[in-house]
Amino acid sequence: EKYLIEIMYNYAKIEVMVNEDSINEALCYSVNILNSIEYNNNVINNLLSDDTLNYTEEEFNLFETGVDNSNKLEYIEQTEPIEEENEKLPDTDYVS
Repeated sequence: EKYLIEIMYNYAKIEVMVNEDSINEALCYSVNILNSIEYNNNVINNLLSDDTLNYTEEEFNLFETGVDNSNKLEYIEQTEPIEEENEKLPDTDYVS
């Protein structure tokens, strides 16, 4: 049994999904978190007055990207054999 708890206070919201036996603990933590939120009015006024929150949007269509979306894997065939190095890599953790 899971319960969804939504708590809103002072323009803030917390959503918590908990078991039935953890409801009281989740409520206590959620209320403490919401009560501790402080808003900086100078920052909020600055964001709202300078139109900083106006974003330009770009429309994107996933199906018209111009890219070949075939289901085939592409690979490069290696014509030369892979040479294995016989040298040991130095241990950089070892101090002489």
